[in-house]
Amino acid sequence: MAPATVREIHLVIHQALNQATREKLIPQNPADNVSLPRIEIKDIQPLSDDDLLRLINAAKYHRLFYALMLLIGTGIRRGELLGLRWQDVNFHNNTIAITRSYVKTNIGDIMQEPKTRSSIRVINVPEIIMLILAEHRSSISSTKVMVVSQTNSEQPLSPRNFSRTFSEWCAAAGLTTRRVHDLRHTYASQLMSLNVPMKLAQAQLGHSDIKTTMHYSHFMNGIQQEASTKLNTKLNLLINQMILC
Repeated sequence: MAPATVREIHLVIHQALNQATREKLIPQNPADNVSLPRIEIKDIQPLSDDDLLRLINAAKYHRLFYALMLLIGTGIRRGELLGLRWQDVNFHNNTIAITRSYVKTNIGDIMQEPKTRSSIRVINVPEIIMLILAEHRSSISSTKVMVVSQTNSEQPLSPRNFSRTFSEWCAAAGLTTRRVHDLRHTYASQLMSLNVPMKLAQAQLGHSDIKTTMHYSHFMNGIQQEASTKLNTKLNLLINQMILC
């Protein structure tokens, strides 16, 4: 199994055995000293500005264009997008509430709560994205519950179908081997490049561990260089003033 899966299974077993230890059913937790596999972090390959422009142009006349823009503007996961209801959208405050996720499993597509407490969150959405979302809202029936639903049904759109549509957009835009999740990487890298504080980026992305957010920190290199240059200028000024005194 994948290292992440092994770690999740170990976590469940460890918690169960901890409870057994507390109840004195066993003398100690045998899962304490298990050597767990390392999770290798894959190279992050966000879309460039040119890639995004081509993708947006490829999807601009599609009925799910608003959904693509919501992904680009918020970095939410595919399942979080597909689990979004109109009651979760606050047009007054330009926010959306992430409270559930529509995901593909071995038993079919199911609606479930996000995996971690940190994934349940309220996200600030760029105003231009909310305007696109509001335009879409005004063009559909007011009885619609799901933000992204099947064409002739109230049922949520399946993760597989959305990914298929996304692949079609990528092909039309000349983008190869791209996944929906790459838009999340793109959003995260943009937050870093705009010097958004790490804790705020973590909250927006719904990461339970800030180490996950820090995987994108190398995108801050340009900003760090700029900060170093500004500090150098300031220190030079202070030192020159000291010499003059």
